[in-house]
Amino acid sequence: MGISKMLFLFPSTEIPLAQQSVRVKRSAKDQYYLRGWIRHSSREFGKVKYPDNFVDIYTNFDLKMKIWTSEHIFCHPWETVAQASWRKYPNPMNPNVVAIDVLERDVKNGILHSRRLLSSKWVFPGWARKILGSERICYAKENSTVDPTNRIMTLFTQNLTFCHLMSIDERLSYTAHPEDPSKTLLTQEAVVTVRGVPLSSYLEGFLTNTISLNANKGRQAMEWVIGKLNAEVHDLTTTAAKNLHVLTSPPTVQASSLPEC
Repeated sequence: MGISKMLFLFPSTEIPLAQQSVRVKRSAKDQYYLRGWIRHSSREFGKVKYPDNFVDIYTNFDLKMKIWTSEHIFCHPWETVAQASWRKYPNPMNPNVVAIDVLERDVKNGILHSRRLLSSKWVFPGWARKILGSERICYAKENSTVDPTNRIMTLFTQNLTFCHLMSIDERLSYTAHPEDPSKTLLTQEAVVTVRGVPLSSYLEGFLTNTISLNANKGRQAMEWVIGKLNAEVHDLTTTAAKNLHVLTSPPTVQASSLPEC
């Protein structure tokens, strides 16, 4: 079973922001598909070892989701922040992100749509590695839209690695501040779901704390990138002013170069 099929079995669920945890009871139809998928995944993934009664435990286990939300104000205009978002990686604050590949990009009705593949190193504690296994490079997909007319940039990220055991759905939205157009409002949301593994609540808590720490590093990285952008603009302005001065200034002739009468 491919990744796309696994994502189909575990679709995203919209959850109210005010609700901090949600328990979802599976229907009989979902349990039927899950039973077949679990049996198949035990053969496909090899490393994953299930107890004999794992199918019954898993399909009758209520999912518990943890939700994390945050807001931040950048003291920069939306256009600057949106440009910095595209140039966010690499940066010294988030060295775990090792590569970003653009899979698709097009413009529809004046809105830029992009799909990217993110490659990063995830660092798990020892007890979590025993549950999830160890992967040197982990992958996530990102879908984004940029609406320059309404000054809205939205990024939605989902993990691909370990998606048979957990899901991390993260949404970032950059909008012009409603009270001060010269500032940008960042709204960040994440839904963490761990599916039927031991110590699931501890793992959810660990992932949520990691998202919070990475969010703070991400904001610092944005300020770092914006500083680089401003420095580049300053250097270009200075260079252009010098070149313009040279072009508009009349040529000077030294007295020693004039012929003697």
